[in-house]
Amino acid sequence: MSLFWFQFIVSAFLFWVGVYLVSRNIRSKTAWVIFFFLFSLSWYILVVDAITPLFTDDRLTSVFLYHLTNWSYILPIPLLLHFALLVTQNYKKSIWIQLWFIYFIAILLIILSSTSNLVIDYSSLLISDESFGEFYKRGPLFNAIALIVVWAMSASLYAYITARSKVNDSRRRAKFLLPIIASVLYIISGLFLVYVYQTDNYFLAVYSTSPLLIVPVFFIAVSIFHYGLISDIEGLFEIKEFIYLSCAIALITLLPAMVFSQHIIPEVGRNAQAILGAFVFFYIFSHSFYDWFTTFLRDLLYNTGKGFSLITDSDVSNLIKDFHVPEKLEVNPLTKFKITKQAADNGKLVDSAQAIVREAIEYFKQSDYPRRTKQNLKYQILKMLALDSAEEGQILWELGFDGYPMKILAGENQTRKPLFRIESMSDYTATSRNAFIALKKEAIHDLAWRLSYLERHSN
Repeated sequence: MSLFWFQFIVSAFLFWVGVYLVSRNIRSKTAWVIFFFLFSLSWYILVVDAITPLFTDDRLTSVFLYHLTNWSYILPIPLLLHFALLVTQNYKKSIWIQLWFIYFIAILLIILSSTSNLVIDYSSLLISDESFGEFYKRGPLFNAIALIVVWAMSASLYAYITARSKVNDSRRRAKFLLPIIASVLYIISGLFLVYVYQTDNYFLAVYSTSPLLIVPVFFIAVSIFHYGLISDIEGLFEIKEFIYLSCAIALITLLPAMVFSQHIIPEVGRNAQAILGAFVFFYIFSHSFYDWFTTFLRDLLYNTGKGFSLITDSDVSNLIKDFHVPEKLEVNPLTKFKITKQAADNGKLVDSAQAIVREAIEYFKQSDYPRRTKQNLKYQILKMLALDSAEEGQILWELGFDGYPMKILAGENQTRKPLFRIESMSDYTATSRNAFIALKKEAIHDLAWRLSYLERHSN
C-alpha cells in the first residue's frame, strides 16, 4: 500500500469517528468538540501529508494549501482543553475563562497565519521537496503555539487530576489516568514540534508531526472505548453499533473510492487525488447525516414555524419498533434526552423512555374517535406499532386499508369488521397501501416533533 493510501485511510477513519459521534447526538457539546478535533487531524493528514506534496512545482497552489490547513494544527489545542472540561464536568469559572482566552489566541494565530508572515513567513521558501512539499520559514509569532499548548494541556491536566482525585472506583480512576498521560505527551510533543520546525531538519519536522499528534489520541481512545470516558457523561458511544456502522460505511465508501482510483486518477492525475479526498469526506458525512437531512426536510414540510426535531424520524421508527425490546431501546437517542433522565427512577432510562413515548402518543388522540380521520389514523398507527407490537397486516385491516395478507382476506366474512372502515364521505377515503405508508411516515414525524417539543421545554 502506498503512503498516500495509508494516509488517506487514516484520515477517513478519524473523520468517520467524529461524524459518528455527532450523528449519535447532534445536540451534544462533547460530540461536536470531538468532531472538530478529529476533523482537524484528518484534514491535516489528508491535505498536508498526502495532497500538498503533489503540488511542489506550483508555488501559488502550495501557499493556498498552507492557508487551507493552518487551522488544523492550531484549533485542536483549545479543543483538547474544552473536551477535558466537558468529560470531567469541571465548571469552575476561572478555568473556563482560560479556555475562551486560549480559543481567542488560537483563532488570532490562525487569522495571522493566513494573512501575514508573522506565523509562517511565506516570503522565505527554505526547501521544496517532492516527498513532503514546500517548507517555509517560521515567523516570530510561531512560538506562541508552544505557549498555548503548555497552557491548555496544563489546564487539562488539572481538570483530569482533580476529577480522578474525587473518585475511589479503580475503573473510573483509570479512565482519567489515560487522558492525563495524553495531556503530558501533548505538552512534550508540542514543545518538540515548535522547536524542530525552526531548525533545518525539515524531514524530521514534517514526518514526525502526524505521529506526534495522533499517538496521544490512542490513550484517549482507549479511555473512550474501554472505560466509557464519554459514555458515562452523555452515552454517545456504543461499541457494537460503532463496529457495525464502521463496516457498513467502509463498504459503501471504499468500493466507490477504489473504482475512482482505478479509472479516474490515472487519467486526471494529482487533481483527482484531491477530488477523491473531498468525495470521500462528503460521502461519509452525507450518508451519516441522511436521517437528519430527511427529518429536516419533513420539518420544513409539516412543522414550519414549530421548531426543528431533536431526534430523527429513523430513530423514532426504531423507537416504536423496539418499544418492547429493552436492550435495543436503551441505546436509542431518546434515552440521552434530558427529559428522559429527569423522569428516570433510580437511573431506569428504559422505563422512563417508555413512559414518555406513551404520553407522547396519547397527545395525538382525538375526541371524535372512532371517526376515520387522518389524525385518528395516525394515532392508531403509532399506538398499534409501539404499544401493541402489531404487524403491518393487522394495522392495514384494522384501519381499513387495502393490501392486508390473504389469510385475513380469506376469513373476511367470518371475523369482525375493521375498526376504521369508511362509513361516510366525510371520512378519510384513501385506502391504498401507498396512502398507509405516507400516513405512517407523517405519524412517525409527528411523534419526533412531539418528543423534541417535550425535550425543548423540559427544565
